[in-house]
Amino acid sequence: MNKNTALNIFYADDDEDDRFLFKSAISEIKTAITLSCFTSGFNLEKALFENDYDCELVFLDLNMPGESGLQTLDSLQNAIQTNNLKVVIFTTSADLQVVQKTFGRNAVLFVQKPLNFNSLVATLQQIIDNRNLLTLPILFKDFQYHLTQWPTFTHL
Repeated sequence: MNKNTALNIFYADDDEDDRFLFKSAISEIKTAITLSCFTSGFNLEKALFENDYDCELVFLDLNMPGESGLQTLDSLQNAIQTNNLKVVIFTTSADLQVVQKTFGRNAVLFVQKPLNFNSLVATLQQIIDNRNLLTLPILFKDFQYHLTQWPTFTHL
C-alpha cells in the first residue's frame, strides 16, 4: 500500500448503534482511513467483489440476521486465500467454540467488542497499527500480549 493512500477498511454489522460507534472510533484514529460500513455480510461480499478485494482489513460481526458472519466468512474463503484478505471477527460473543470455528475459516483475529468508547478506540488503534503482524489466527488478548513481547523476540 502506498504511503499516500488511505487504509481501506470494510465493516459489516447489522446494528446501527455499533456501526455508529465504530465509525466514531475510526475517526479518532490518526491514520488515513477509508471506511465502508455494511448492514449485512451479503452487502459486504458484494462490495468487496465490486472493488476487486481492494481492502486491507475486514471487520465482521457474527450475529447478523439472514447470512451470519460465519456464513459470510465461508463465502470469503477464496478471497482470503487468493487476495490475502484479512478478516477480523468483531463481535459480542466470546464462546470458545465460535472462536475455533472462525479460526478454522481463516479469520486472523477474534475481538470481543469493547464495553466503552475509549477501549474501542484503543483496540482499533492497536489492530490498525499492527495489521501487518496479523498472519495467524489469534485472540485479541493474546495479540496484545505478543505486541508487548515482540521487541524482546527480535533481539534473540
